[in-house]
Amino acid sequence: MREWLRRTLQDQRYFLIALVLISFTLRLAGALLTYGTEDVTSWEIVGETLLEGQNPYQYTHFLRWPPLWMMIIFVIKHLSLFFDVRFVTLIKAPPIIADTIIAVVIYYYFVNKYEAVSKGRLYAILYAINPISILIASIHGQFDSIPALFPVLSLYFVEGYKEVSDQKFTN
Repeated sequence: MREWLRRTLQDQRYFLIALVLISFTLRLAGALLTYGTEDVTSWEIVGETLLEGQNPYQYTHFLRWPPLWMMIIFVIKHLSLFFDVRFVTLIKAPPIIADTIIAVVIYYYFVNKYEAVSKGRLYAILYAINPISILIASIHGQFDSIPALFPVLSLYFVEGYKEVSDQKFTN
């Protein structure tokens, strides 16, 4: 069994599947088992206000998040009603997905930039099981991993294109 697991995880496809499952499952468990912070309650009220066609900036006193997050709240509120899933669980899905993508990008960054598969796997797994990101995204229900995803993606693509452009000028 141990040998099969070792061989399986050496295959990049199986490693990525395991990485996504580990990252997503740990966060999903936290999301399902906890309510979150008072922000989650505020977001539900904002969702209700939006459903009523009102401006939540005007009709609530606690909306201090950027408009993009308000649009996500609006979509999640509709999805929770349509699928009959608790809003407080569903609102945690976007940050959980963003956290999972960050783990995958970390892996690809080290594999593609440094050709360091072992380091890429180690750092990606460490992020996937990072208790702080699990706490923030799935337990507290905070959306910090969504804005964090964009600089990580930017770094990945900037570093990748820098190598390509450097090669063009040296050849």
